[in-house]
Amino acid sequence: MSPCSSCADKQRRFQEALAKKNAEAKAIKEGTDKPKFDMKSAIYARKDTNKDPLCLFVTGLESSGNRYLTQILIEMGLEGCSEHEQPFLDNIPTIEEHPRIVIRMSLPHGHQWNHVEVLDKIEKAGYPICVLNVVRDYYPCLQSSLTINHIEKEEEKHEQIHKSYEILSQIKQEIYPVTYQGLSKPYLYQWLQNRFMLPFKVVTPFKDGDSKW
Repeated sequence: MSPCSSCADKQRRFQEALAKKNAEAKAIKEGTDKPKFDMKSAIYARKDTNKDPLCLFVTGLESSGNRYLTQILIEMGLEGCSEHEQPFLDNIPTIEEHPRIVIRMSLPHGHQWNHVEVLDKIEKAGYPICVLNVVRDYYPCLQSSLTINHIEKEEEKHEQIHKSYEILSQIKQEIYPVTYQGLSKPYLYQWLQNRFMLPFKVVTPFKDGDSKW
């Protein structure tokens, strides 16, 4: 199976699980209970009457859960992609075309540490920005990184942690910590919805990856 096919299959399975959870939920607005998915660009487009510009910038160490938080935000109404390829990262959109977006950059993102420069570009495009930094307990984060070959040895994770603190200290935008353990908690969804005026209530299936360690 190719990487593209794998991503599409993961997205499909996620959507099937989500649809099952939300089957009995009443649509908040007419026509908004059926998200449209552009598979080519992997960007969700859900009907949202709120056009106030917003960019939520999701970051965190590799294997911290930042991808999962990005998926939650997409399901709650923001445009974006939870996979490694970030269409809005390569081409910062305009607030007229895409007023409310989410962009994900893990620490590091690939081998890149240019988070501050990217945030400056987003800000210059006119977006108000809030940074969500996902934090996971050290041991399961380390074991996950080793298992999926993000790193080859523990010392690399130590280096990433120190570098991430350096990068986060340079970010001038508001930063909110979000824990991996909190991703399954209803209070997180409620806070996200209220703080950022997100239109959709979502019950997202969560697989606790810490339990196997």
